[in-house]
Amino acid sequence: LGTQLRPLSDFLFCVISKGREANVSHMERMLKAGGAEHICWFVGAGEVAAYEAAGASRAVEGGKLCASRNAAIDAARAAHKICVQCSDDLQGVQCLAAESAAEIFGTERYHKPADQAAANQQGKRQWRVTLAAAARVLEALMRHGARDTRKAKLAGVYPNANSGMAMNADPVSTDLFCVGDFLVIEPDCALRFDERMTLKEDYDFTAQHLAKHGA
Repeated sequence: LGTQLRPLSDFLFCVISKGREANVSHMERMLKAGGAEHICWFVGAGEVAAYEAAGASRAVEGGKLCASRNAAIDAARAAHKICVQCSDDLQGVQCLAAESAAEIFGTERYHKPADQAAANQQGKRQWRVTLAAAARVLEALMRHGARDTRKAKLAGVYPNANSGMAMNADPVSTDLFCVGDFLVIEPDCALRFDERMTLKEDYDFTAQHLAKHGA
């Protein structure tokens, strides 16, 4: 996959946070462990100094949740970078085993396990990947994946930790919810989070993408 992945210098890793400067060291370690070069925290009103004191690479005032998410999109777009949005309490991303990269990129059909017991067993084949690596693969899927995948401007991860259930889904889906804890947004995306919302804004953002881009 190496030739299809963008360099990490093309990504802005945006941590969306408010009142949780104690989480800075954990998130900074996870992002830097994967080689993330550009990290920015989007924080609540009056919190920049506290986050910088806690060791944030960079902090800017975003405001409330959706305002911070939109500020992250705007900052990435202004810098001509892919916007990766992370929650400030993200524990990590796992990759479950597919038989080949061709299954992930949609050029070969994925064969689902025979039953749930088999899916549970296959789901044990998993490994942790860095946030940076996950972002690079998701972005590559939006450029080099199957036809429907290439319509997408938003990518995310399977939104729960049940690996057995995950193995019953295709490696890549184009009609499912992208949870706000880890999002990859293309810089030419014109859509924004609805700042009237205080909850489930990621559901709405996903729905906007499905309506406009079809994936």
